[in-house]
Amino acid sequence: MDGGPVTMVGHSLGAAVALAAHPGPRINGLVLVSPAGLSRARLTPTLLGVTLPWPAAPTPVRSQALLRYMSGQSRARTGPDPMLTAWMILVARHSRTSLAPAPLPPPVVRRWAGTPVVLATGAADCFYPPARIGGPARALLSTDVVAVPGLGHLGPHEDPALLPALLGRLRAARFSRR
Repeated sequence: MDGGPVTMVGHSLGAAVALAAHPGPRINGLVLVSPAGLSRARLTPTLLGVTLPWPAAPTPVRSQALLRYMSGQSRARTGPDPMLTAWMILVARHSRTSLAPAPLPPPVVRRWAGTPVVLATGAADCFYPPARIGGPARALLSTDVVAVPGLGHLGPHEDPALLPALLGRLRAARFSRR
């Protein structure tokens, strides 16, 4: 490694992990997609009905039902990817997720003040829709939310071009600050 700057990228719980980390001089920005950690997840009876059976008895049918619910319009039309279904079964069998973590304490998130941040979520995200995370994103990170039409909670999987596009936005934001 050459010791140059890095951009941290996090999706969902991975975004909460990134926000919980300590900023440092080598981190030149954050790209966060459907971030946990800024607000409570939106939990509806329908979502709980699809989510709770999945870790209790992870089957292809239950994993696919959850994936369909988490996906936006683009993925809902084509159906879940068999490899993602297999991955979801492994996750349910071998990890214990909180499913809906509490938001991080504001002082932890505010440590990132002054760091360029691009924050995006699918317009159809069932856990962290734009309206739910927009206020905390502005208040704690001084950034707006990029609402991506047609995508759900699985944005990076649903649209492989999403992360390169968000990294490009971050690069443009860094250059406009100079």
